Amino acid sequence: MISKEVFKEQFEKILILYPNWRIDFNDVKTALVWYKQFEHMDDERFVHMITSYIANDKFNPTVKGLLENDTAQQKSQSQLEHEKMLLGLGEGK
Repeated sequence: MISKEVFKEQFEKILILYPNWRIDFNDVKTALVWYKQFEHMDDERFVHMITSYIANDKFNPTVKGLLENDTAQQKSQSQLEHEKMLLGLGEGK
């Protein structure tokens, strides 16, 4: 799940780089609606998506446009479970 701090940092960057985008992230309701669209992502994946969008798109962001830039390689469930196991062993458990 994406952290609220990373979400805020990345959207502050977008607001600076797309000055004509009229989204008020100081409005809690607006910020929450946008956050809900991406909450399933982890921080790394979200940052990659935002970075890719900035590099590839000249128009103000939309949910669809951002998701089209969600190109980070995703790990399978078995890869995630294996990493959890390795982390558990690495911590002396």
